[in-house]
Order: sequence, then structure tokens, then C-alpha cells
Amino acid sequence: MSNITHLERLCVFHLDFDIWSGQTRLFASDLKLGEGGEIPSEKVTQLGSKRICDPQRLKDFNRLKSEARRLLTSHGMPFMNGFAVPAQKVQEICDELDRIERDFKDAKDAFISGYSAAIEEWINDNPEYEDAIRAGALPQSEVERKIGFEYEIFMIQPVEGEKEKSLSRKAEGLGGDLLDEVTQQAQDFFIKNLSGKDRCGVTTKLSLKKIRDKVDGLSFLNGNLVPLVDLLDQTLNVYEGNAIGRSIMAPHFYQVLASVLIMGDRKKIEDYANGAVTVESMADSVTPSDKSSEITEVAETETDDVSDIEDDIDRFFSQTPEGGSDSSEDDSELYVKDKPSLEKEVVIPDFDDDDESAFF
Repeated sequence: MSNITHLERLCVFHLDFDIWSGQTRLFASDLKLGEGGEIPSEKVTQLGSKRICDPQRLKDFNRLKSEARRLLTSHGMPFMNGFAVPAQKVQEICDELDRIERDFKDAKDAFISGYSAAIEEWINDNPEYEDAIRAGALPQSEVERKIGFEYEIFMIQPVEGEKEKSLSRKAEGLGGDLLDEVTQQAQDFFIKNLSGKDRCGVTTKLSLKKIRDKVDGLSFLNGNLVPLVDLLDQTLNVYEGNAIGRSIMAPHFYQVLASVLIMGDRKKIEDYANGAVTVESMADSVTPSDKSSEITEVAETETDDVSDIEDDIDRFFSQTPEGGSDSSEDDSELYVKDKPSLEKEVVIPDFDDDDESAFF
């Protein structure tokens, strides 16, 4: 499949956020210099600008912007000043972006309706800069135009010639960029959850599931991505039914470790895709020798215990006479050794004549 054909299976999202900073230009008249002057507080001023309302009132807009970008990066890759995502994910993504757009509008309406009160509150918090704040306050209508969010979706249709070749090179780079992203995420996962440990929490599965879903959606971009999806599926299956409490322990922990080590190295991913490396061989190489012997010893001990029980049962029946209840008292001695006597000797103490009458 050509790189241009790959583009036909992608859609590109462009996000357009306008978020007012809450600042306006700082003028010379806002500064008090010379004798009796002072340097303005960093709370109110920055280089070339001044705040005319509390920046905390604008944090919801930036939070929603970050949420929208996380949504697109969870499904796609940065591409042409936007995000390239699988075409089959478009409706799912649009549903989420529409919800973010509604939340953004609600936050904007709340901010605009309280804009004048926000300025007064900021002045009360910084009364020494009242004149500068009032002078810099923008009209409410102008602030309203500075806040907004919308998004666009388009598909790429290249023109023939050199521009087509350029676009083909960019498309080719998407698969490589995704592999680089996966290796970096695998390395981060190793450092955070596996390095120096002999167990990992069952909740770590969620991080691997997110990687798996993204790679699966874009697996057509690079030949090594399809085997990588298989590797991630195999890794996720290790978590199923192998938890002890809330942890994955040996030997299954080392299967997870082996898979993550493969994912964290581009060369190992290629070797896995070519069959030169397997999870089993990698797990054997990273499992400590004492853990291997411990697992073997546990298995051998369990086998020995079963054999001992079977021997005891055989010995019991070989010593038991046929007829069951007709066995003699002599036979019962085979099973009861050193049976304690239930009879006790009564010892009557010696008494003097006077004591004896008192006792009776």
C-alpha cells in the first residue's frame, strides 16, 4: 500500500482555540519611577503587560484546550499543524469535541457575565494599582471576541507532481513517528512500573491498553505496527486470571517485563516482527536464576507432596485387614501407638489422728 493510499484512511483535525490572557498592554504611565517610585508587583504586571483580572478565572479554558489535545493525541499523530487520526475514529472524536465545545461555551458565558465583577474584585485585591487596572480594562464585547473554540476536519487530496512526493514523505514519517512514540512510552512505563521490581500492579494494564488501541488504529502506517498490536494483545492477556491480590508476580511479571523491553527498542520491535525475538526467549533472559529455581522447586515440592499422600494411602490400605469392622484388638495397635491410660492411681495421703478426723 502506497503512502498516498495511507492518507486516504486518515482524517486531519484542526483545533482553533482563542483564549484571552486576561492581560493588556503596560504603558509608561502605569509605572511610578524616580524618587518615591516602586517596581510594580509581579502579581499584577509582567514584561510589557498588566493583568486586569485574576488569571485563575481563565483556567477552565486552558483545561479544556489540554483535554481536546489529549483526546486527539490518544488516537492520532501531529500532522500538518493538526492531528491525523484513523478515519473510522472520526465520529467518536467528534462526539467528544462537541462535548468540549459545549463546556467551553458554558465557561465563556459564565466568565463574560461576571467580567465586571472580576475586575472590581481584582482591584480590591490590588488597590495600589487601581488606576492602572481601570485604564487597561477592555470592553466586555471585545473580551467576548477574544474567547472561542471551534474545530475543523478534512481529508487530504494531494496534487500531482513534486507536492505529491513531499506529502508522501510526510505520510511515510507518520509510521516512524508512532514507533518512536511507542518506544518512548514503553521506556517510561518500564522506569515507572517495572525497573528494580519483581511485581507490578494490575492497574498498569490500563496504560498498555491505551498504547494498544492507538497503535491498532494506525497500524496501516508501518509494517512493524501490526506485529506490535499482537505483542500488546499478548501482554494484556497475561493480566487475565494471573493476578495475586492486586499484583502480577513471577513468572507472569517477567512476561510483562519482556514485552515492555521489546516495545522499548526499535530494533527489538523489528526482530519481533521478523520472528528473531519472542516474548518467551526474552522472558527467559530477564528472569533471575533464583526465581527460575524457585518456581521449579515449588512445582517439584507440589509433586512430591502428592506422591507422599498417595504412598500414605497405599500403606494405610495395605495394613488394614479385609472385613473392616471384624478386625481384632491386636490389629488396632497398628494405628494407635503409646495409647495413654485413662485410669489414674488414687493416692491417699497419710494423716495424723487429729488430721484424719478433720478430713472425713
